[in-house]
Amino acid sequence: MKKKIVIAAGGTGGHLFPAQALAQKIVEADPEIEIYFLASHLSSNPNFQRTFAFVDIVSSTLGKNPLMWPFALAKLFWGTLEALYVLARLKADLVIGFGSFHTAPVLAAARRLKIPYILHESNAIPGKVTKLFSKKAKWCGCFFKSAAAMLGPTSRMVNVPLRDQFQKDKMASCQDARLHYGLDPEKMTLLIFGGSQGAKKINELMVQNLAVIPADFQIIHFTGLNKAESIAECYKKAKISAFVAEFEPEMAYAWAAADLAICRAGAGAIAESLSCQVPCLFIPYPFAYNHQETNARNLVAESQCGSVICERELQGDAFEKKLKILLNKEQIRSMKHNLSAYVEHSDMLDFYTEVMHELEGGKDERKDS
Repeated sequence: MKKKIVIAAGGTGGHLFPAQALAQKIVEADPEIEIYFLASHLSSNPNFQRTFAFVDIVSSTLGKNPLMWPFALAKLFWGTLEALYVLARLKADLVIGFGSFHTAPVLAAARRLKIPYILHESNAIPGKVTKLFSKKAKWCGCFFKSAAAMLGPTSRMVNVPLRDQFQKDKMASCQDARLHYGLDPEKMTLLIFGGSQGAKKINELMVQNLAVIPADFQIIHFTGLNKAESIAECYKKAKISAFVAEFEPEMAYAWAAADLAICRAGAGAIAESLSCQVPCLFIPYPFAYNHQETNARNLVAESQCGSVICERELQGDAFEKKLKILLNKEQIRSMKHNLSAYVEHSDMLDFYTEVMHELEGGKDERKDS
């Protein structure tokens, strides 16, 4: 009998990219396993590959305005009813939750139907949905030790599943990656991006500090929507060699080309930087319960492989000073060495392997019963 896994993941690329990477790896390893995505707004989400079977349901966050809570609760209740119907019809063997309010009805339905579920928490501070459902989960996979400590004894330290393009045998060499962007294959390269939606603040900081960029550096900059042309013109006027685009679906090329990155501190970006061993200057997204700052500070403290500057700290010439320190070839080599040592000694489990063990255990339990 075919195994059926329902993956509850929606919202930003930070939730969806690892979920889709896991799904892809599972179906490649065992085509007999059926994968379904179940969450809100999947059909309109640009981060979701609609090559996977999926069902949209209703969901909502409670938000800060108590007057809107009755409407939000009604949506959550309706979404749970929808999820109950889908899970019962599919006869799912396992549900895997990747956090965010988009998935809350799915996990509520799985708990009601007594379908085993596991959770993946990629941030240093667990999200509200993960915390709410962790007590009844079979186990919680955590990328940061601080999250594992908060979620209790069933937590396991696991990696963040990365997209197929990040497999070692598929990664371009540093020189080939730079040529891919029309850049000098031998020149030091700075990667700048603000996540799947871009980051206005990071764009502004770079434009204001072009004079700090050494002459022997070149730039790869992904700006987010409607900014690429104007920022490319700024680099041109400053006589800085740069490749500028709004978005890059093949981020493995960008990471392979980079010696240093300036980016937000979402778990996806951190996992990619670790995999490609590129040190970073993290500028955490200051909202969403400020979990990105905790992500960045935990990583930098443990690995000594980068630096952090928060938006509230960007007073006067603080960013300029930070950039001058980091855009030093010896400093970059030192951070790369620290990062390589940190990755080598990591004791994280592979989340995909742990999921497959869970499925095998499920088979054994049915045989025994």
